[in-house]
Amino acid sequence: MNSVNYVTTLLHNIIQQFPTTKISYEYDSWDDDHYIKVEPQSVYASIQFSKYETKIIYDFIESYPSESICFITENSLVDLDGINKIKVVSGKLYKSTNKFAYNATRKPYVDNLWKWKCGLSEQNLSMPGRSQTNIDIAKLADTEWNAEFEQLMRKRLMMGAIRYGKLRDINKPQFARVESAIKRLRAYLSTLNKEYLVDAANLCMVEFVENDNAHFESIDDGEHVKIK
Repeated sequence: MNSVNYVTTLLHNIIQQFPTTKISYEYDSWDDDHYIKVEPQSVYASIQFSKYETKIIYDFIESYPSESICFITENSLVDLDGINKIKVVSGKLYKSTNKFAYNATRKPYVDNLWKWKCGLSEQNLSMPGRSQTNIDIAKLADTEWNAEFEQLMRKRLMMGAIRYGKLRDINKPQFARVESAIKRLRAYLSTLNKEYLVDAANLCMVEFVENDNAHFESIDDGEHVKIK
């Protein structure tokens, strides 16, 4: 059985186990990547589905070690791009919950709508709270991180451990991690595919952990990100 048929069978197994879900599947033949989008997000985030997903990933890698499989959900950093054919299946209890839901990303548009209508300058809402002087340090620990990005990193690290060896495994080959990270960042600039950012982050983290000849020295206030 080829990988596409294998995953297609998985889709029906998923909606049998989780009948309140809708599953969308896209296969990128260029990179041999399989993307499975699970809706609603509440099912995707559940412990039960997380365990089910982990088993699927392990079984898939064992059967197709040269390919990859990725689960995503609503508002994920990556999404199905529609370039390839998308297959959609729904569980018998699935009900769309966002058909008429308010989309938070539309808030700047709604807030500025009356200004545009009156011919006034729009308000820059891209950096809310920038002018505020009171900073809640405890809240920053939650707001200045992205759990979805971390989850995508962890899943790819799990795949990497199976394919290439675990972190600090002295028996695995020495890879050109920094050069590969730079290559992926350049690829991101030309494609805007955020998966390259996740891959680059993983390569940087592995380099940080495994290169005992490198050192860490805080050089903050030396060079900052330039404004476009």
